[in-house]
Amino acid sequence: RQIYRLAAFVFCLLLCRCAQVAPLSGGEKDRTPPVLVESVPANRHLGFQGNQIVLRFNEYIQLKDLSNQLLVSPRMRVPPDVSAEGKLVRIKLDPGSISPGTTYRMDFGRAIADMNESNSIPGFTYVFSTGQRLDTLTLTGSVSTASNNAPAGDALAGLYVLRDSLTENEIDSLPFIVPPDYSAKSDASGRFRFTYLPDLRYRMFVISDLNRNALYDGSAERIGFSSDIVTVKKDTIHSMRMFQEEVPKVFVKRAFSPSPGSAQVVLNRDAYVEVRALNPAQQKNVLELDKGALKDTIVLLYKEISDTLSMILSADDPVFMDTVFVMLPKSKGTKRRDSQMKLGAGANGFQPDAPVFISFPVWMDTTHLNPARLHVTSGDDSIVGPRTWRLSWRDVNTLRLLGDFRGGTSYRVVCDTGFSRSTDGVPSDSAVFLMKMQGAADVSRLRLNVVVDRKQAYVVQLVGQKDRVVAQTSFAVSLSSPNRIPLTFEKLPPGSYRVKLIFDNNANGMWDTGNVLKRLQPEKVIIGSKELKILADWEVEEEVSFRE
Repeated sequence: RQIYRLAAFVFCLLLCRCAQVAPLSGGEKDRTPPVLVESVPANRHLGFQGNQIVLRFNEYIQLKDLSNQLLVSPRMRVPPDVSAEGKLVRIKLDPGSISPGTTYRMDFGRAIADMNESNSIPGFTYVFSTGQRLDTLTLTGSVSTASNNAPAGDALAGLYVLRDSLTENEIDSLPFIVPPDYSAKSDASGRFRFTYLPDLRYRMFVISDLNRNALYDGSAERIGFSSDIVTVKKDTIHSMRMFQEEVPKVFVKRAFSPSPGSAQVVLNRDAYVEVRALNPAQQKNVLELDKGALKDTIVLLYKEISDTLSMILSADDPVFMDTVFVMLPKSKGTKRRDSQMKLGAGANGFQPDAPVFISFPVWMDTTHLNPARLHVTSGDDSIVGPRTWRLSWRDVNTLRLLGDFRGGTSYRVVCDTGFSRSTDGVPSDSAVFLMKMQGAADVSRLRLNVVVDRKQAYVVQLVGQKDRVVAQTSFAVSLSSPNRIPLTFEKLPPGSYRVKLIFDNNANGMWDTGNVLKRLQPEKVIIGSKELKILADWEVEEEVSFRE
């Protein structure tokens, strides 16, 4: 009996396991986009006369981001009304917005997707003609960023039909006032393609179109344009360079005093601006840092001025004048000033034969300095004595520290409280800085031979990661000079670099952007394909050739 009971127990246990409920897997995820089953009228229909188009698909569909995805060419005065109903897409047209004898292309991009998994149909296009033939011409192109040649994806390329009634100035103004007649979007590689074009003459523009209104909204967006009339020819690729124009007007965005003794005026763009005190008697008590430089932030130091700092800002190109009033904070009296000192070096870092700079945020009392409160120690904790370093003021807020520093050695610089003081008598707070002097084993030298094929001025830059400019120099090739120019870059940090050549057409030593209304293209840039590997304590010689 016990054996029978045990057998029955095992049988019941197996029966329960067999009856265990598990959820259905549901199969593989649907990754197939909808398929067009029928269109009324048929795609590529001739002699279109109705006002409605119906597209039927094999599954329920939805419309995603239609306002940004749908491009209709040529542009209709009243955009079509597009809606999704179950498995249908209905397109209702305004009869007064379509012209006779015209081929229309509706590019839906990725707007049509299935309802369940949102699988989009890539590049779905519907074409019809109100005449008895289809226009069949195609134009392809590419767009890049002018400053670094990087592909410009998601840009709007536009063709404007050149009508005889338009003047040259009106043609240049078209992207500001009306959307293009024919439109196309660039892909991630910067390529775009127009299809079903008529044999006409065009001007072509590309814009970044950040607000999706198909218009160029000035310097807030980027733009590129064709200098010549565009005709549609076979096997022609039009290369466009998109750039950001300079803001035509200069204005003050903000003016404030971050701390007693200093003030900042923030402009909307870089400009050469002259600054002077509204009250001429106060001019001697105001100092502009980095005076005369191209910049978008003006830093001022002041002394013996309370309540309000009143300044006049002016510029010649473009003509600009403004009066700025900065409300000043109250002085902290005799309390120690919060430490905002900074330790800095030249463009090539801390070099044994170059000065080290201690900068202050305010106007300092250059007659008062306590060198005994400055301590410099090396990496092995040995004290660098006062005889081996010297202090001198470069200007009213920058102290120069010269010393017999050894290359490849780390140093600790300690400024004790009261090491210096500002003109209002406030002593500096304590600060600690660490610095390492570069040695021969930390840097390298690059001997670069640049070969060009045009006699003009150039700028050569060494660029590292994220287009960071590590070194730069300028040169000009005259009619009598060779096209092979030797250049030397000293004290380069180790890394991988590419050589960037700027065609400096106006010989101002910098890259200049373009201007649409002036028909001025941005200066051309070529970036060498060869990556230069620079190792520490090496001298490298390379040659790069640039051909247009």
